[in-house]
Amino acid sequence: MVARSYYLLKLIAGIVGIFMFLLVMGAQNAMAQREGDDAAEDKVEKTEPLRVIVRDVKEAEEADPGRQRHDGFFLRMAPGMSVIYMRGNGTREAYYDDPHLTSPGMLFDFAIGGAVKDNLILHAGFTSSSPILKMENMEDGIEGRADLTTVGAGLTYYFMPSNIYVSASAGMAHLEFRGDYDCEDDFDRDDDDCGDCDDDDDDLFHEHALGGSAQLMIGKEWFVSDNWGLGFGGSAKYAWAQSEHLNWDAGVFGLYFSATYN
Repeated sequence: MVARSYYLLKLIAGIVGIFMFLLVMGAQNAMAQREGDDAAEDKVEKTEPLRVIVRDVKEAEEADPGRQRHDGFFLRMAPGMSVIYMRGNGTREAYYDDPHLTSPGMLFDFAIGGAVKDNLILHAGFTSSSPILKMENMEDGIEGRADLTTVGAGLTYYFMPSNIYVSASAGMAHLEFRGDYDCEDDFDRDDDDCGDCDDDDDDLFHEHALGGSAQLMIGKEWFVSDNWGLGFGGSAKYAWAQSEHLNWDAGVFGLYFSATYN
């Protein structure tokens, strides 16, 4: 009887042991599953912002296919500073003899057009260059000033994704040359002449020269919105023109700031 009870207790103990083993294994599996689920949730949480950004970018591109691309309408405005060289070959009695200058000055470039294809722009343009200094080789007591404007057409190509561009244009040039008495210079003149110094309508002479021009620009821009870009660049322009008394050559080398819509 005692032996039978002993074997019964061993059987019960074995069953209990197996049950406990299975319970422990089940608990470990549940913990491992829970840790796996937590890791998956953490991964989803970490990648969710990136997924949101990618989704927003795709939605923005679908809403505006031209976003931060060089296509469609084109507008560029570029003011800056320059070094200007002008020289006129010729004479006019009592006024000048081969007038010339090398001067710092202001420049402004304006271009408007549209994309022929992505990154290639065809545009019309206008430029203005105004030296600060007066002409040299003028007769005593007379000051001469000149301004250069050009109108033409050109092409601009953007190298993407760096957003560096090269622009070339050619067109017509107009050089305006005018002279009047230098009121700051003391020379022999009558009072009537001195009275004309502040009257722009009474210039001693006012000449217009017409010719051609060519210009090259290289610049870099950064997009600041879907279609606007800001940047800077350098330009070189050569122009030639002829008036009744003078044959002109002019060169303009500038640095500019640009604002472009495209």
